[in-house]
Amino acid sequence: MIQTTNKYSKETFIRLNYWYDRIHGLVQEDIDKVNTMVEHIENTRSDRYPRTGDNLFFVSGYGERSRLFFIDAVYGDDIILRDFSRVPFVSRDKEGIKCDMHGGECLLVKAGDVRFK
Repeated sequence: MIQTTNKYSKETFIRLNYWYDRIHGLVQEDIDKVNTMVEHIENTRSDRYPRTGDNLFFVSGYGERSRLFFIDAVYGDDIILRDFSRVPFVSRDKEGIKCDMHGGECLLVKAGDVRFK
């Protein structure tokens, strides 16, 4: 389980979502929902197994890193990766979170081929 000590306040959240606040107006309920989701994500992370929402990159035999990929879904032994060029829609799932990210490059890898750090 991963835990952050700093949750979002209205001020910190507005800095990240300035235009949304200008157009729609962020309210405390929005910040509470975000903090609840952050807590849920932290409580469902694993330090042993890849989970939906984690980031991943490939390392060559020479130590060169690929661009960043995003774990879009984990189905048993299969991990679906997406190019990290878009921000996914995230919702709760019985095992943690579910992400909806359309478009972009998609790769399928076997969990056994991934060393998780």
